[in-house]
Amino acid sequence: MQKAVHLFWMCMRVLTGVLIVVLVTMVFFQESLIFHPTVSDSAYEYSFPVPTTEKWFESGGIRIHSVLFQPPESKGVILFFHGNAGSLQEWGRVGTDLAEATGWTVWIVDYPGFGKSEGKIKSEKQLHELAQVLYGEARKTFPQAKILIYGRSVGSGLAVPLAAEQDVQGLILESPFWSLEAMAQLVYPWAPTFFLKYKFHSHEHIARIKAPILVLHGDRDEVIPQSQGEELAKLNPAARFVNITGGHHNDLDSFDLYWSTLKEFTNQR
Repeated sequence: MQKAVHLFWMCMRVLTGVLIVVLVTMVFFQESLIFHPTVSDSAYEYSFPVPTTEKWFESGGIRIHSVLFQPPESKGVILFFHGNAGSLQEWGRVGTDLAEATGWTVWIVDYPGFGKSEGKIKSEKQLHELAQVLYGEARKTFPQAKILIYGRSVGSGLAVPLAAEQDVQGLILESPFWSLEAMAQLVYPWAPTFFLKYKFHSHEHIARIKAPILVLHGDRDEVIPQSQGEELAKLNPAARFVNITGGHHNDLDSFDLYWSTLKEFTNQR
């Protein structure tokens, strides 16, 4: 009996130690858990099948890199906030396809520490400020242009509050979450969320958006459950939710419904 009790408390100490290590990792290394950038040399030369312009600007004292994908006779500008991994080396294909399909200029920004952008991600506030600066750059560069906001996955957490605060013609969300805090509760149901630096409470902002909203989500999304995007869309009567049957997290652009819906939405703006 005494040995069993000793073994029990030894196991409890081991489990407590493991839990402490996990929680410390989650508190102090959140950026490495959430964001997975591809880093590019500043001299790296892109090669895309559509005309492009590289543009640098400053946000929070950091030089930020972005690329404009420019079809002839552009209908307007789509400010595109990509997911939590990669860089313009990978997301450039998305920018190319979107520009060619819609006829809109697609402006994709790399977050701090992604691609050629300098610095590193330190806070959610920093990312929201970056989104506001990008919008300001778009207004200066194309003062008369129509502007759409596009947020994909984690990028939806930047796109929603930006669209709520600025004058835009529409918002497109691809595989969005209710909030990153809600996602953390799904992935780590045993862990408290009060320490989470990146909450991205999209549900608190989407109702304030006056522009039309298009939400695209696959019913087989293995990263962000479709229910997150569907429930988010219900918070704004101007939102249209489109279920991509068979769609996963990273393959919606392989479905005809994705493209036909995008073209219809952008043509109406």
